[in-house]
Amino acid sequence: MDKWPRLIAVTACPDFRIFLRFDDGLSGEIDLTNALRGPVFEPLRDPAYFAKVRLSDYGAPVWPNGLNLAPDALHERLLAAGKASAGVGHRASRDGDAGCWPKTTCG
Repeated sequence: MDKWPRLIAVTACPDFRIFLRFDDGLSGEIDLTNALRGPVFEPLRDPAYFAKVRLSDYGAPVWPNGLNLAPDALHERLLAAGKASAGVGHRASRDGDAGCWPKTTCG
């Protein structure tokens, strides 16, 4: 892939999940529960702080303490989830979906 799709939206969802939308039409939700280990992730284990995620100027999910996640890796996780039969922890689709899974309004 010459150019990675750009992350255009990020929304905090309940239970340490984030909903992502990329400019190539891929969107979905990633469960970060198991990723929130170690001291750098300590603030994110507070649901109120986790909910403060926003889209950075350079197109990555970022929290107030500067912690950010690589959008290219998130895109790959969503692609893999879309190809997996179970998609446990991740749900992905192309175009037409909005909000968290199941369809709800988040954050």
